[in-house]
Amino acid sequence: SPSLYKSDWRFIYPRKFQHSFLKMLSLRKSLMWQVLLLGLVFLSVLCGDVEAKKGKRKIKRKQPDDPFLPAMIVFNLDNTLWPFAMEIMQPPLNTTSVKHQIKDRVGRLFNLFPEVPDILEDLDSHWYKLGGLSDNSDIRRIEKVTDLFDIDKFFNAFESKPGNKTEQMQRLSERAKVPLENILYYDTNRMDLDDMKEMNVTTVLLDPEGGLTYAHLEQGFKVFRETKTNATESTTA
Repeated sequence: SPSLYKSDWRFIYPRKFQHSFLKMLSLRKSLMWQVLLLGLVFLSVLCGDVEAKKGKRKIKRKQPDDPFLPAMIVFNLDNTLWPFAMEIMQPPLNTTSVKHQIKDRVGRLFNLFPEVPDILEDLDSHWYKLGGLSDNSDIRRIEKVTDLFDIDKFFNAFESKPGNKTEQMQRLSERAKVPLENILYYDTNRMDLDDMKEMNVTTVLLDPEGGLTYAHLEQGFKVFRETKTNATESTTA
């Protein structure tokens, strides 16, 4: 009867066939689990990528005739792009197998702040001029460090000199042919920022523990636009 055929198939089919059939079922089950695991891994990676992109802000492309966007963005290097002072790095310096990482003579590892590589690349691709300032008097070290970090290609110019950064900014402005009032500057030193404001440079104060982020970038663009708007209104009033 049909019920006997279904319930007692082991007695009807040869033992060799039973073994092959069970092996096939086991293999199929194993393959299903592997496909499921691969799917979970892919989903995890995809979600991680989405989460990583959530912190990124859309950068408006620089247009030559837009006075409400900075013509040049300048960063103090130490504690803004990376969480250390270059003086502590002991040469020779070399890259490691990790992207944007440097190793010095005594084996210490140095990294950029997490969002910095993407920020610099985005700004460069959106036609913004970039500059860097540093209290370190060794311009060769600055060039070496930025080269090993693979970010030197994004910068138009660096200025380095211990002491007053206003002189550095003035030289940078002249070299880049960008008026001081069209520059947006990021630093962790409040006194330096106050000096820059006296030169009509728009400034943003950063926390040295966290470095430059997309949120700071958005804040800087907002402050720059507000400054330009207020200046325009006072001129036309």
